[in-house]
Amino acid sequence: MSAPQQERLRELEELPHRTEEQEVELLTLAWFTDHADPERGWHWAAQGARQRRPINWAMNGELGKEGHADPLDEHLAELRACLPARAELLGGCDDPWA
Repeated sequence: MSAPQQERLRELEELPHRTEEQEVELLTLAWFTDHADPERGWHWAAQGARQRRPINWAMNGELGKEGHADPLDEHLAELRACLPARAELLGGCDDPWA
C-alpha cells in the first residue's frame, strides 16, 4: 500500500460517520492488499466492498486483537524446534501475508 493510500485509509477510519462511497473506499483500501496482483486485487476488493455488507466492526476488532497481541513471528524459534529434521517452510513470493 502506498503512503497516500495508507493516509487515506487512516482518514476514513477516523471519520465518526461514513457515506456509502466512503465505506466502499475504506473497505477497498483495507482489502486490496489481500491479493497478490494489485490491479486485479483492487477490482476484487472493490467488488467485495459493495457486496459483503454490513461489516461487523466490533467483532472484526475483537478477532484482530488476538493476532496482534501475540504475533506468530515472536514464536518462530519455538515452532522451528517442533519441526522434524530437514523440514522446509515455503511462502508464496507474491503472498501479501508471507
